Amino acid sequence: MKRVEIKGAWEKYLIKFINQGKVSWEEIWALEDINLEIDKGQTVCLIGQNGSGKTTLLRLIAGMLLPDKGEVNTDGRVSALMELGAGFNPEFTGRENISLNARMYGLSDEALAGSLAKIIDFADLGKFIDAPIKYYSQGMFMRLAFSLAIFVEPDILLIDEVLSVGDEEARQKCIKMIFDLKNAGKTIVLVTHDLDMAVKLCDRAILIEKGRIIKDGLPKKIIPYYFETIGDKSGVAVLGDDKYRIVFNNGKLGISYDDNLVSRGFGGSLSFFSPCVNRWLSSSDLSWRIRRLSKNKIVAEGSSGSQTLSQVWTVELLENQLKWDMELKESLAADPHMNLFLSPDYKKLFTADKDIDMPDFSNKSDWQELYASRDFLGFSVPDQSASLPSLLFKANDRSIPLRAFNTGYTQEARVMQAHFGDGRIFSFNIRFFPSQEGF
Repeated sequence: MKRVEIKGAWEKYLIKFINQGKVSWEEIWALEDINLEIDKGQTVCLIGQNGSGKTTLLRLIAGMLLPDKGEVNTDGRVSALMELGAGFNPEFTGRENISLNARMYGLSDEALAGSLAKIIDFADLGKFIDAPIKYYSQGMFMRLAFSLAIFVEPDILLIDEVLSVGDEEARQKCIKMIFDLKNAGKTIVLVTHDLDMAVKLCDRAILIEKGRIIKDGLPKKIIPYYFETIGDKSGVAVLGDDKYRIVFNNGKLGISYDDNLVSRGFGGSLSFFSPCVNRWLSSSDLSWRIRRLSKNKIVAEGSSGSQTLSQVWTVELLENQLKWDMELKESLAADPHMNLFLSPDYKKLFTADKDIDMPDFSNKSDWQELYASRDFLGFSVPDQSASLPSLLFKANDRSIPLRAFNTGYTQEARVMQAHFGDGRIFSFNIRFFPSQEGF
């Protein structure tokens, strides 16, 4: 059963430009020839850079816009969580806005009476439920809007990035409710830049670029491609063969195997404390350029605007092996260390003297150290049919311990971490074992 069906939809905006006092108008196509079907019960994420057309597509599905060409059809009640405060009257109280908007969603007085207590309880605004919402913070807006959007019992729920505002407790409460709605068979379409969320929550990812659908498929297959398209292009390079794909993107390193994500989120990066600015920085905070690129090697240099912070990475892909060297030019950087985030599908940890079953993610955000070794660390999945290779990490300098961590369950990743110690150069290898026998 199709909940959403879009046939050849085009949408344009008339934009006003002012240049040196002269006004001109230009038609800009925000969406071009969109063809899309979303089945009942699917959870779909729309990803892409800002301005790619994601929100416009969500507005078409919500009925907030009509296509200039083509058709957009939905089957069932649509609930949209879009711009904060959209559809709310700032002079009305939270309770009054619930009544007003519930009727706009088509709820009868009887249905609203049965849901009102649930909406107010989930929003958890206390006495502010009876205060004009012009006094609400962004987080309070989000809680009220989300509570209303889910308790009008929608068949299709549309969410546009609004979960990025508000406190962490409220955000996690809303995310849990989204999972509950997914399990209840609701159709969910969300716009998000949170790639971990996309992998954990969604059955399907749609990549939009310049108003067109570029890729459509499983999140773990679409996200590696998306990772290659974002950021300053002078700092992006890719190594690959029939199975492996290594993406360097402006101080971050992503790894995939046979179109499956080995790394989690944006993969690996280097963190350090800089006394110059008195805060922790990441390699992704620097400006990067590719100095040299060959068939199997990337040499990239990153620096700060003042050139006081500088790094050089050399990444080389050999047969079933990745060599990764990082050189720090900044002498003042303190406690430099590398974190490589890995898929939670890795369930077993191997060292020279132990085999460890990795525990479940037990904390919300605190990391849990699992083991440290100066020899090597190995990661594997219990079933090789999971299409992920086993991994073996080994540092060239045995004085540097390799540590394995669990993140919290909000991030849900395994982490391989290494601290540089007193050195300015860190080198290590990742060996890939596609078969359990070889490992």
